[in-house]
Amino acid sequence: MKKVSTQNNRGKYLRGTKATLLSLFFFLFAFQSQNSSAQCLSQFTFFSDSLNPSQVTFLNASSTSAGTITSWQWNFGDGSTSPASDTTHFYSAPGIYNVCLTIVTDLGCTDTSCMVVTVPGSGPTISIDNFGADSSGTLFCSAPAAVDFWLSGMTNFTPFDSALVYVNYGDGTDTTFYTFIQQTYYYSFWQHVYVNSGTYNPTAIVSWNGVSDTMMSDPIIVNSNCGPLVGTVYLDNNSDCIFNTGDETLPNITVSLAVGGTTVMWTQTDSMGVYSFNVPSGSSYDVTVHISNWYGGTYTVNCPSSGTITVPSIPSSGNDFFLSCPSGFDLTGTVVLSGVVPGRTGNVCVFAYDQFCNTPNGQIKVILDPMLTAIPDSSSNYTISGDTIIWNYTNATSYWSHCAQVTTNVTATIGDTACITMIIEPISGDSDPGNNVVTTCTAVRTSYDPNDKAGEPYGQGLNNAILPGTEITYTIRFQNTGTAEAYDIYILDTLDASFDLNSLEILGASHAMVPSILADNVVRFSFANIMLPDSNANEPLSHGYVQYRITPAAGIPDGTELLNTAGIYFDFNPPVITNTTLHTIDYTLSVKKISIQDGIQLSPNPSNEKVIVNMLNKGNYKLNLINMLGETVYTASNVVDRHTINTSHLPTGVYLVRSENAHQIFQSRLVISH
Repeated sequence: MKKVSTQNNRGKYLRGTKATLLSLFFFLFAFQSQNSSAQCLSQFTFFSDSLNPSQVTFLNASSTSAGTITSWQWNFGDGSTSPASDTTHFYSAPGIYNVCLTIVTDLGCTDTSCMVVTVPGSGPTISIDNFGADSSGTLFCSAPAAVDFWLSGMTNFTPFDSALVYVNYGDGTDTTFYTFIQQTYYYSFWQHVYVNSGTYNPTAIVSWNGVSDTMMSDPIIVNSNCGPLVGTVYLDNNSDCIFNTGDETLPNITVSLAVGGTTVMWTQTDSMGVYSFNVPSGSSYDVTVHISNWYGGTYTVNCPSSGTITVPSIPSSGNDFFLSCPSGFDLTGTVVLSGVVPGRTGNVCVFAYDQFCNTPNGQIKVILDPMLTAIPDSSSNYTISGDTIIWNYTNATSYWSHCAQVTTNVTATIGDTACITMIIEPISGDSDPGNNVVTTCTAVRTSYDPNDKAGEPYGQGLNNAILPGTEITYTIRFQNTGTAEAYDIYILDTLDASFDLNSLEILGASHAMVPSILADNVVRFSFANIMLPDSNANEPLSHGYVQYRITPAAGIPDGTELLNTAGIYFDFNPPVITNTTLHTIDYTLSVKKISIQDGIQLSPNPSNEKVIVNMLNKGNYKLNLINMLGETVYTASNVVDRHTINTSHLPTGVYLVRSENAHQIFQSRLVISH
């Protein structure tokens, strides 16, 4: 996508999707000591309100190893000063200001630290982050071609306002409409029909309140020469690579299409085992059958043995795959726990399946953590035996998805971990009994969003550090909290560009789902005709999820951040945007050790106005204070042995104090009480 910006000196061309992360506050930290050997150390942090960037709050973080700090003197760089310990300053004009804090102790120690504060121009802003075809690449066949478009971006307009969208499709037609602003972002989806074949360059302009932004889409190519690429997937029970007596067709098998090594389309076989792509002629295509099928059944490809067919020309038929299935059964699955809040109702959802083809009858059991209690099911979909929820299943299908409600004990402590274990029986006779047992853990929280995204392993330290090549399993959960059932739900999941897209593997989903890969590393999970009830009508059945795993690309640099966010669409409503997950590549992780004790001493704890952090092992540490929502509310660098954190402005609650250097990570719990 080519982008031309018309606001605030952003006049430049960009290509591709721009990842934008906004938060209400931006925390920054640095210090520059004029006397490194002094017993006192001047330090401070500051944050700006993103909706009013001229308002900057400065928080003193200075410390002294002897005596008491008696004087603070702020110089805000615009001729204004303040003697307060913490202060808020309003800048009258945009600019770059050098802000300094000088402290004096009762023993005569003096130290000064300075930081650069940038105050941007105030006023409304709007940006386009994505604009283009909501489909796989440019494979549009043939005219007239209905092309689905999507548009997304960020703004500081008032939530629930609207912005004006103008789209020129490049074919002599255009359109104008309003897009709804939900919090600080907006999304729109619509369709345009290109009557004639050709190459088109659509352009979108979003404007409101005197500001605007412009983006040009990747070219839309409507091909005049297209044809079918068709094949069938068979269960080849006699392994002769011929469809004959005793063989059968396989529905719901995933098949992908690649051009030049890049996967551009996905589909699944229909009830007769047939798959089909409508693609332009003049190119060579690679068709791959995916033998690990989350609907149940892990197959071996008999013919062709590579699992991939190269199709040199279009139209093409008879591109058939012959699979065999191991004898016996191999039961496994995933289990998801959500809503672990003291005194509140949460959910346990299971997705189990047989990876082979001789599915038995059996039971799915979930053993609950002692802090959880199962709620009886009035519809008798499951039974409860002590701390265990039990679902019965039959071999009428090879996959099963269920949910149950649980309550969390009021005595549960924020920050504790609740763990549940799923057991899929029978275990006796299973080809791999080890994967019949799955355990998952979730932190106890003060509140939770039923529409969220989580990545496991969580990683170590504040940046969720992982070793290169670590496979990450993502779970996207959703719930219909509206007032009527949702007919169709789809999820747009923006994968970080540092992932190897070819390693993507679907692990499970709560309902029938079809995945597809769009442009710019966006994966679409479509739950067509899901008919998901709303939470008021049927809370246990109002939940859903999809789970997949993916591996970071080989050779990405140390320190690479992997950021992922998903948008959940319920029918034609504005999207629900999930949290953003973070993992950081750390090549040194194997030499680090984590300790939750014997590394940090906090005094006083509980804390009111301030807390003194004593590092029992001297070193150059990065210090962070994290609330129970996982948000970093304070950070400091180059901490050697002692550091003071001003807690007077922080809400009452439980926090995690974490320090980290190249070799160790220490963490301790802090209670702030006012």
